[in-house]
Amino acid sequence: MHNNIWRVLGLAVCPVILLGALFHAASLVGYAVYSQSSPDMRIIDVAIMASGLCAAFEFVRAVRRLTG
Repeated sequence: MHNNIWRVLGLAVCPVILLGALFHAASLVGYAVYSQSSPDMRIIDVAIMASGLCAAFEFVRAVRRLTG
């Protein structure tokens, strides 16, 4: 039971976090392209992108557990 909860959370929550991180990274790239200066990378920006990377790995791991 406990293991199934983590699988469902891995399949439901991780893609949402990943999409949020991708949106945030794309907004930073868009800001850098259309402005004259580069965006200031704050620690929260790095944390959001790092959480998206971790969510991607967890999502792949959850899918592998279900298929294998």
